[in-house]
Amino acid sequence: MVNAYIDKKALSTPQLIDQIIHQLTDLRTIIVSQQEENKLLNVSEVAEILHVAPSTIWRWIKENPDFPQPISLPSGKSRSRWKKADILAYVQAL
Repeated sequence: MVNAYIDKKALSTPQLIDQIIHQLTDLRTIIVSQQEENKLLNVSEVAEILHVAPSTIWRWIKENPDFPQPISLPSGKSRSRWKKADILAYVQAL
């Protein structure tokens, strides 16, 4: 967890720099983790995670109400995407 406060008076300059670098590293780890969870996956990527063919994903959408529904993007040929976090949560619930 990133500390919001550093006691500057209690630390020497090199210690302060080390503490700031450590907190920035922790913050970067948190941000990267959140970005990864919010990543949108196409049908091929979802199929790869679940070790099935893309056609199976489309069938599951129709036949399994518990399967995460795709998000429709406004433009482009392949417009359906899934939140990675939703797919991982689905796998955990199995």
